[in-house]
Amino acid sequence: MTLETSSHKAMKLSNSSEPAFRSLSSNKIINPCKKYEIQMNLEKLDLAKVKRIEAGILKFDQSIENNDDLVVKRLAGILKTARQPKKLDITCQECVELTNRGLDFLCEGIKRLTSLKDIKLVFAECDSMTDEGIQRIAKSLENLRSLQKLTLKFQTSNESTSLSDLGMKYLSMALKKFVSLRSIHLDLSKMLLSDLGIKYLSQGLKKMIHLKTLHLNLSPKSKITDKGIQTFTQNLKTLQDFESIDLCFRCFYVSDEGLTMLSQWLTKSSSLKHLGLYFGWWHNITDEGIELLGQNLKKINSLQSVNFDFRW
Repeated sequence: MTLETSSHKAMKLSNSSEPAFRSLSSNKIINPCKKYEIQMNLEKLDLAKVKRIEAGILKFDQSIENNDDLVVKRLAGILKTARQPKKLDITCQECVELTNRGLDFLCEGIKRLTSLKDIKLVFAECDSMTDEGIQRIAKSLENLRSLQKLTLKFQTSNESTSLSDLGMKYLSMALKKFVSLRSIHLDLSKMLLSDLGIKYLSQGLKKMIHLKTLHLNLSPKSKITDKGIQTFTQNLKTLQDFESIDLCFRCFYVSDEGLTMLSQWLTKSSSLKHLGLYFGWWHNITDEGIELLGQNLKKINSLQSVNFDFRW
């Protein structure tokens, strides 16, 4: 594990087989988990006199005693020492015992970082995550009014979907606060969303008048129909300054009609340079729908790159 400074120098903290991290408040080496990395761009090499943290990256796996709440509590202590970082990246990988209590510790640390401009929170294979956990995360984000880039990932590789439209409703309430946001990446593959959930999502996005980048990934188990696509495009019709859009709508219930509504909405973005549409096997789209898509995209003169994934 290394700590990288703003001058790109590196200082080795530990050569042990089990990674450790150094408390920023004390210099004490502790081993909270089996697999753990921490990198922070510091203004000075002297950890005991750190006055400002420009950016942070925290990554951890299961703890030695599988007490993920305790690990998160210790990590949250690091955030308390941060002097208003501009960027924060936290990845929780396979924290199967992470509960709402552990999230409370983490969210308490996040919500005080009001100068953040870029935050990335990844919860991958965290099977105990609930809609109430999403609510806690959403509330911690509401104070971050300076955000320009937001990345939230609730991921699963086994198609387990423990989160619902209710979690999306909680998240939408926080998204409505970010009117200055320029980039948003949402991986909601652990959420089982319906048309109601996509409505909540679009309501959260529609006031982001400065938004340039939108990346959205939905679960193939989502029950979103053409009606949900219609609501999505209607709520976002005033957002016309996109430069990059990636939409992964892997939904069996989306047909040519839904795809046409999407493509018509996209033509309003006169600055769009990159477009990605990913449906994979999960759709009800025909060759006719693809042809209409191509006709509409010809109207976007600014397009430089296009990625499609439609399979039959």
